[in-house]
Amino acid sequence: MALIESFQQSILDLSQTLNDTIRRYSLLLGSLMSSSKRNTPSLPNETMFDIFQHLVADGSHRLEPLLLVNKRFHALVMSTPSLWCNIVIKFDATLRESNGLSARYIHSCIERS
Repeated sequence: MALIESFQQSILDLSQTLNDTIRRYSLLLGSLMSSSKRNTPSLPNETMFDIFQHLVADGSHRLEPLLLVNKRFHALVMSTPSLWCNIVIKFDATLRESNGLSARYIHSCIERS
């Protein structure tokens, strides 16, 4: 029984660490987006790519908002095929009503990957 409780605690700890990491990346991206309205972020493209990779890795963030930040973000996202390899589709009432839009999104992801 103690072994199971130990595993459960380990899972809870890992889950908390993952949530904290996602929260930090989201805050960092929010900061970058707000500063990009004043000027272009000075972070190297490789760093920006790493941030974008972490955002899309868990499937909870989509790339479309990044395309609208500025020309640099748009160019980086569009020119990085690995960002487009994961397609996450949440089936809900909105999706059923906009089936053509989802199909175009999937097609775009496949083309870019």
